[in-house]
Amino acid sequence: MSGTPQAGLVDLDEASILADARECAGLSEFGDEGFREPLAALLRSLDSEARLHAAGREAQRSRIVDSLVTRLRTEDHISRHPEILSERIEAP
Repeated sequence: MSGTPQAGLVDLDEASILADARECAGLSEFGDEGFREPLAALLRSLDSEARLHAAGREAQRSRIVDSLVTRLRTEDHISRHPEILSERIEAP
């Protein structure tokens, strides 16, 4: 990221967002790291291109942390129940 956010702006730093998600979920394994590059690109864009005001930055940060918490919980559930991966879904 671009470093420290301007005074009063919510931080969109990848490391702090990942740390917040881990803390919120009480879990640490995100699984395949393939999400990291797209996450970094999203955060750079939000930080430097999106022209978000403080509330918009907070909303986006919260949304991203929530998504990462879901990823952590999903990876945890799959690691405890690997048989899930062999289930076939016939219809939504």
